[in-house]
Amino acid sequence: MSDLMAGGPIDAKGLANLFLDWSIDVGIPVSPMKLQKLLFFTHSDFLTRTGMPLIKQEFEAWDYGPVIPSLYQEFKRFKDRPITSKATSFDPVTTTTRIPSCTLDPGNIELVRQMFDFYIKLGALHLSDLSHEFEGAWRQARSLFSNGMNMDRRISNEMIIAFHRPIHS
Repeated sequence: MSDLMAGGPIDAKGLANLFLDWSIDVGIPVSPMKLQKLLFFTHSDFLTRTGMPLIKQEFEAWDYGPVIPSLYQEFKRFKDRPITSKATSFDPVTTTTRIPSCTLDPGNIELVRQMFDFYIKLGALHLSDLSHEFEGAWRQARSLFSNGMNMDRRISNEMIIAFHRPIHS
């Protein structure tokens, strides 16, 4: 478990599992693409609003939008279908697989839930279109990559702060 206030940003797989639980609660299925976008927009809005990163891992500017590669690998088997299992992590010390979770303090969990509740209502393609905004962080990272810079295609937190305009208020 990771606590945002005590331990810094949280693991993407733990937050993904929380979002998958919440999506079941609200009855809205989540595909791998939609999950990536939900995480990206929630992280970006949280970062620009609080000045603190929500997720430990950085997003990469892939052809079809922002992606956390470990989550892509975890859920790619679902293709465009709803995800029906949780993300897992392997612990090499204990040689066991576990289901990551996350703990947020009450103020942050409320803020993250508000953002989730806003974005979950939008379709995966709508979220994808929003992530490709002309002056957005994904487009900036792709542009740098196309010009021989940013070869790892990272969408840094600094880039998000500079180019992300929150949709959720």
